[in-house]
Amino acid sequence: MMRWLWLGGACLVGAMALLPLRVLMAAGDTGLAARHVSGSVWAGQLHDAAWRGIALGDIAVDLAPLSLLTGAPQLAFAGPALAGIASGAGVTGLSGSIDARGQTLLPIGRITFENLEIAFQNGSCRAASGGVTVTPTGLVDAAMGGELRGLARCDAGKLLLPLTSATAGMQVRIGADGGWQALISVAAGDAATRSALLVSGFAPTPQGLSRRLEGHL
Repeated sequence: MMRWLWLGGACLVGAMALLPLRVLMAAGDTGLAARHVSGSVWAGQLHDAAWRGIALGDIAVDLAPLSLLTGAPQLAFAGPALAGIASGAGVTGLSGSIDARGQTLLPIGRITFENLEIAFQNGSCRAASGGVTVTPTGLVDAAMGGELRGLARCDAGKLLLPLTSATAGMQVRIGADGGWQALISVAAGDAATRSALLVSGFAPTPQGLSRRLEGHL
């Protein structure tokens, strides 16, 4: 009996390895697109890839065949912007940086990931770790005092990115459905910066100014 189970597993691995990568790309709405897709999930290539408008360059994709036998297939990916391992639950070992300028309501440009792990189960964040660094842009750039950094973690079923600098903070919460909420807090700063931030939607607080934003990935 076990011999037949292993044979069936080997056939499944072989079938998945020969599955054209473009078929996998067409399954579901992941936000990932590419100018051209070649190869199979065993060894494929995404040419001029982008995720929801954010350029990622050419990405090599490789299936971990033994992961099929566990019921949780894993795809290793590597490109000039990002590298890591993706699965149905999330991502592990995500490292690299992307330019998100103009792609989100958040006033940020470059985002850098350091060995980031994110895993959701049954609609709830069950594991999160690793570092995230963002570069502020726009009106808040001067008020934020440079880059904001933090360590990812799960909080109340959502992914929490508590990012801080010397003079500001940005707490971003992301749910399993891609919906996110952010609270940006900055010190008062000089009069000109304060006035500009108030006009842009910030509200006064005892510690300075703050603004709430929300959206969907």
